[in-house]
Amino acid sequence: NVALLISAFIVGLIVVIPIIFMTSHMVRPLTDMRNAASAMIEGDFSHRLKPLKEDNEISYLVNAFNHLSGELDNNISKLTNERNQLQHIINGIAEGIVAVDAYGNVTHSNDIIWQLFHQDSNKYSADELLKITDLNSLFESCLIEQKNIMIVKHSGDSLINCLISPLYDRSNMLFGAVGLFRDVTESEKLEQTRHEYVSNVSHELRTPITAMRGLLEPLNDGLVKSEEKKQQYYAILLRESIRLSHLVDDMLELSRIQTSERTVNLGPVNLHNDLIDMAIRFEVLAEQKNIHFKVHNLNEVYPAVWGKADRITQIMTTIMENAVKFTKEDGEIDFLIEADKDHLSLSIKDTGTGIKPEDLPYVFERFYKADKSHNEMGTGLGLSIAAELAKQMGHRLSVTSKVNEGSIFTLSMPYAHDIMKSEPHLKDVYESDVPGDEE
Repeated sequence: NVALLISAFIVGLIVVIPIIFMTSHMVRPLTDMRNAASAMIEGDFSHRLKPLKEDNEISYLVNAFNHLSGELDNNISKLTNERNQLQHIINGIAEGIVAVDAYGNVTHSNDIIWQLFHQDSNKYSADELLKITDLNSLFESCLIEQKNIMIVKHSGDSLINCLISPLYDRSNMLFGAVGLFRDVTESEKLEQTRHEYVSNVSHELRTPITAMRGLLEPLNDGLVKSEEKKQQYYAILLRESIRLSHLVDDMLELSRIQTSERTVNLGPVNLHNDLIDMAIRFEVLAEQKNIHFKVHNLNEVYPAVWGKADRITQIMTTIMENAVKFTKEDGEIDFLIEADKDHLSLSIKDTGTGIKPEDLPYVFERFYKADKSHNEMGTGLGLSIAAELAKQMGHRLSVTSKVNEGSIFTLSMPYAHDIMKSEPHLKDVYESDVPGDEE
């Protein structure tokens, strides 16, 4: 019996040990596969199973698992790279972008959207941003109605154009919406300026034409019998035609300056003789209206400035004519010449009607007139032309004013030796040195 038991035990060991070995050999790959699968669930696709040398179902399953995990790893990496590239592209777009899913939850957004609506991305999430700015209602309307929503919203002082469009998959099923947000403040201002410009041009052209027609009709119908009356009509017609001609000339001049059709040749300018000529001319203009005129610091010696003499004279003449126009008889106009370490400044100071604070920002705009009824003489383009010429030469034209006390217009010009030391400016010198503009 003992021998039988020993024999049975030995036989059992001989049978069990291979079974245990075979079972362990079969279970180990499955355990590794389970662990790798758990890691994949956590987002780690780098785990691989050790390949088996045997050619059986387990080895085939291990190889298939490794191939699947490798493909998943590659695809996830590609999707991650594409997502990052898409985010970089979205962030590089000048417009704000927000994409939502079918439930209105934000899936994509860029940094510009926060700037457009003046919000802090560190303080709010993208979903909270939609609620704060009430953009969520626009996305909700787009998802419900499944059509484009376009509206202009106010964001502080800015105007934001909002365009929200539904997104569909290949089965034409709605899966979200995307919104494009663009700051249109400047374009709206330009459009408003265009409307005002057309309106002003129409008004300024209509005024002399209406006056001329009102005089020509009775002349043509023979209603004006008196020769003296006819001469008065002719004089008015001549004056209005000259006014119309000046208006057209000024408009063309301003257009040429702004479109750079005419290049200004800049260079060092010694203004000593030009300042004397200006002082003589300005004194004559002032005397014609019995205005007291005084020049300050005319006899000093000043360094050469950078610019063009006839353009500088044109700017100062325009300013002086305006000063005479708005200064009453027995008033005062001062022509001031001042130099500091960086600039030579020419100023016209008058004791005229002055300019209201709310009108000062628009003084150099086209057709600006202090009298909003447009009754005073002039085209309203003189200061616009002067400002454009100053800008073209790198000068600064500024104004200060007080109502019923007068105004001070100042042209500040850089010294030529400072400009000549600057390499970028020297490049401008050679580029602007085009013959044929010596007027």
